[in-house]
Amino acid sequence: MWPMSRRGFAKQFQPILGEESFLETTITRVKFGFKPEDIYFAVPKEQVHWVKKQAKGIPPENIIPEPERRDNLGAVGLATVFLDKYFPSSLMAVVWGADHLVKQPDEFNRLLKLAARVCQVKDVICKIDTKPPYIARTYGWVKLGKLIGRVDHHEVYDFEKFVEKPDLETIKKYFKDKHYLAQTGYFVWRTSTMIKMLKKYSPKNFRLLMQIRKALGTKKENEVLKQVYRKIEKISFEYGLLEKLPPKSMSVILADMGWFDVGTWDLLYEALAIGQRQNITRGEVEFIEAKGNLVYLPKNKVAAIIGLDNVVVVDTKDGLLVCRRGKSENIKKFIELLKKKGKVEYL
Repeated sequence: MWPMSRRGFAKQFQPILGEESFLETTITRVKFGFKPEDIYFAVPKEQVHWVKKQAKGIPPENIIPEPERRDNLGAVGLATVFLDKYFPSSLMAVVWGADHLVKQPDEFNRLLKLAARVCQVKDVICKIDTKPPYIARTYGWVKLGKLIGRVDHHEVYDFEKFVEKPDLETIKKYFKDKHYLAQTGYFVWRTSTMIKMLKKYSPKNFRLLMQIRKALGTKKENEVLKQVYRKIEKISFEYGLLEKLPPKSMSVILADMGWFDVGTWDLLYEALAIGQRQNITRGEVEFIEAKGNLVYLPKNKVAAIIGLDNVVVVDTKDGLLVCRRGKSENIKKFIELLKKKGKVEYL
C-alpha cells in the first residue's frame, strides 16, 4: 500500500480504515473473545516499538521478537515453539493478516473457539476459511474434502489440498467452485501438532526451531536465537508447509463473518464501496463527473478529481500514487524500480 506503507512505518500500524490502525483494529477484534494476557505477537524486532505503542493493555513480555525477517514460516514456527516451551501442548489460535476487515467480530471469536473444540478431540490443524467476496490474486485457496460433521451448526470439512496464489484463470474457476474457499489466515492447533507437522514436512526448519526452543529461558537464549534463526529458510508458511500437507491433515470450518482482505488499494476499495460507482475518500476531495475512485489525502490539502473514473490516488508528503483501479498490484514493480535506482529513502 505504497506510498502510505513504508519500511519504517508499515501499513499494519497506520490508520487506513479510520482512527485505529490495522493492528489496533485486529487487537480490538481479538479482545472480544480473549483476555489481553493471552494475546501474543510474533513481530520483526524493528517493529517491536510500534507494537508496544499500539497494543495497549497487552503485557510487553507477550511480544516475541524475530531477530531478522525470515518470512512467516519462521515467524509462525518461532511463536509455536515459544508457546510450547512455556505452555506445553497448549491450544493456540493463529491470526495473521492484520490488514483484514471483519465485520462480525463476535462471530470471528466464536469460530476460533469452535475450531479449538475440534482440536481438542482431533490431532489436526483446524482452519477457518470463507467464500471470498470478490476475485483477487492475493488469496491462497483451500480445496474441501468431504463433510465430516458440524460444530454448533457450522459445517466442518476434511482438507483436500492447498494452492497458494494460482494464476488468474485458475482463480476464476476456484471462485465459482463451491469446493474451494479463500484462506483467511485463521488457524487453531496444538503446539505439539504443529511441531509434528514441521518435523515431517519441514525437517531442517524443525531442527533449527527445536534448538531455539531448548535455549529459551536460559542464559544462551539471545545468542542462540540470533545465530540459529537466520538459518531458517526464508519462505512463506503457505509455500513452506501448507502446500505440502496431505489430505485430512487439517479440518476446515466454513465461515461467514464478513471477512475482507484489504491489504492492497484495490482490495480496500472493494471492501468499502457500495457498488462500483461510489467514490471512497479520506481527506477533502471534490468529484466532478468522476465515479468509482479511491482517494487518500493528507490533512490541509484539497483535491479535485474531474472526468476520471476508477482511479486510485494516494498522496503523502514524499510520495504520490496515481493508477487505474485494478492495477495497484503493479506497485511491486515500482518498488523494484526504486530499489534498482538506489532510492531507498522512498521505500
